[in-house]
Amino acid sequence: MEEQIQYLTSLFRRRWALPVLVELDRFDGVGLSTLSHRLWQTSRHVLDATLEDLVQLSLVEPRRGTKYFLTSHGKRVARDGAALLFHLRKLRAEDAALRKWSLPVTFALGQQGKRFNDLKRALPGITARVLAIRLRALQRKEFVYRFVFFTYAPRTFYQLTPRVRRIIPLLARLSMHAPPASN
Repeated sequence: MEEQIQYLTSLFRRRWALPVLVELDRFDGVGLSTLSHRLWQTSRHVLDATLEDLVQLSLVEPRRGTKYFLTSHGKRVARDGAALLFHLRKLRAEDAALRKWSLPVTFALGQQGKRFNDLKRALPGITARVLAIRLRALQRKEFVYRFVFFTYAPRTFYQLTPRVRRIIPLLARLSMHAPPASN
């Protein structure tokens, strides 16, 4: 599970990674200017950084000057990612969900939910501040329920809303594309 969460964290490090993969899957070789036109909400600088990350993940390869192509691995990720992107758009939560850490947090919560510290332990590299910010944002978008138990030393429990639990299998499928851990 830890490798899957790390892979999702690296895949969703940049907000535009999934839309770029889906757009590259629609065409056979796309230049930066075409991508910039198709994804008009983002800047070229952000697209450059996103493409660089996707190249490092071996999902995209630059060829023939300035055109970018999906690798065979990238095509599989893009096709599974298209289904996820479709559901996020249906939920009207694409922007909030594609922010850094949002989908890894969603995946880590899974079907049963978790307490804050358990969630923090499940997400290596996240700080308590960032986790709290992401959880608040997901709560505003009605991705997450927050329960506070007023006991001695109050406890907080987070759980996905039923409408969002449907994307967990899509995230699980994407996480299965993680390269095997090298020992």
